[in-house]
Amino acid sequence: MTESNESEDFGAEPVPPRAMERMHGWRRLRSMRTAIQLLIAVAIVSLLGSVIPQRSAAPSKVAQFIEEHRFWGEVFDRLGLFQVFTSWWFLALAGFLLFVTGACLIPRTRAALSHARRIKQAPERGRLPDLRFTTEVESELSSDETVTEARRVLGRRRWRSSPVNGANQWIAERGHSRETGSVLFHWSFFLVALAAALTITTKFEGSAVVVEKTSWVEGGRVNFDEYSEGAFARWINPHAGFTVAVEDFDVAYGDDGMPKSYTSRVKILDDGREVLEDEVRVNKPVSYKGVKLYQLGYGWAPVVRVTDGSTVVYDGPLVLGMRGPNGSSAGVIKLPSTASGSVGLELSLFPDFKLVPFRATNPDDPRAREPGALDLISTGDFGERPLVVVTEYRGDLGLDKPQNVYELDKTGLEQVAQKFATFPANANEKLGTSTQLGGGLNVELIDLRRFTVFSVKRDSYGTPVAAAAAAVMMLSLYPALYAYRRRLWFEVVEGGTEGVVLRFGGVAYQRKDIFEEEFLRIETDLTDALRGAGSVAKKATR
Repeated sequence: MTESNESEDFGAEPVPPRAMERMHGWRRLRSMRTAIQLLIAVAIVSLLGSVIPQRSAAPSKVAQFIEEHRFWGEVFDRLGLFQVFTSWWFLALAGFLLFVTGACLIPRTRAALSHARRIKQAPERGRLPDLRFTTEVESELSSDETVTEARRVLGRRRWRSSPVNGANQWIAERGHSRETGSVLFHWSFFLVALAAALTITTKFEGSAVVVEKTSWVEGGRVNFDEYSEGAFARWINPHAGFTVAVEDFDVAYGDDGMPKSYTSRVKILDDGREVLEDEVRVNKPVSYKGVKLYQLGYGWAPVVRVTDGSTVVYDGPLVLGMRGPNGSSAGVIKLPSTASGSVGLELSLFPDFKLVPFRATNPDDPRAREPGALDLISTGDFGERPLVVVTEYRGDLGLDKPQNVYELDKTGLEQVAQKFATFPANANEKLGTSTQLGGGLNVELIDLRRFTVFSVKRDSYGTPVAAAAAAVMMLSLYPALYAYRRRLWFEVVEGGTEGVVLRFGGVAYQRKDIFEEEFLRIETDLTDALRGAGSVAKKATR
């Protein structure tokens, strides 16, 4: 076997480029480099959308940002940075990314399919190219028999052979699966971009707080505590409109008193008819009509009734959405129009209360030195010994500006009273279920319940496409990484001491060190096969 300069040209005539491909700008536009640059641009813009508050997810934060940063708030608003994922320029950027990626892949895919259907044919009476590896084998067989036997050996080794030309020359190829794998890998990249575009533009997601023994309707933005949707979600992924009834909520605790699992037992009703009963757990969502409910969190929601004289001004569950001191949870009731003026009530629940010396919780507070000073703590979250502290505030509730529904803006408020109460199952002579406040207000505790927080999502198109992209990517990795393209050039000529000479040479376009060993094995197989067919073969050159 001899070595010579490597050549990839087997005598084929160059194909003139298509009209569009003669344009330098078009070639650059449909290059993978341009697609990667656009992908980086989309990633940067998406990062901005996750850092800057968005109107679809947190309108109150957007209003607060604009109020605190007048100039930049107006600039961001004009640029659409408060609604990045639904802005026309972001959708145009994502669409352009898909167009460029497709323009890059379609010609390459067409070429790969064309090559897979037909193999390159040796030119008529061409000469053996200047290849790295060449060798000769002399045969007693006729030219046609030698060609047939050599092609049989190649077929057994899974080489594809071109038709034989009039000069008994042909080409054999193997390793085209590498190009197929590479094309599939890049198509998976296109599918990832498509999945991201579909997810951004067609999905909706939000969170919903639902109290035990109550229900929630999946029916639109107003029913969510937090909500965001893509630009086309309302047309492509409309709300299903079913009802989720939370029958029960259960928390399982470990030996250390920490929660180890929590479960919402729900019923799904569609048009008033029960269609599903299931449990929503962490990492075990419930799905119906393409909408998925994930278990996100939980907390306490005591049922409270507030009366102003003989008028009921609040009656229902109160979600305690704030973490208070010493293991407590807190929620607020805002009453702007009672008979005695604006009132804010803050209810702090200690699920398992205990009185401890004040110095145990606040050692640096001056009150810690007072003899007999006590403080409230909760020793757990079981709800076995609950105590509610009701704090009354009067003044300006600040309802003319954005604020958290779970908090009181105490800037214009004054604390006027603080009372204690518990629930019917725990009431006694010293601690009752209701407490009287100023101005004829009365707060009564009816029941202690839990609330559950669901993350609600619907992504009917982006998720399946992303799954398809992952499957295509995994299928493409092996041939793209381990297969390698190589080509052999054969000719059978008259001459030599035995009458016929089989000449052949080869070249590999990747993994050339492995091809050298493969070429030697092919040479050995051909020699053995020709000898077995009745010829005397020997290496003419080495």
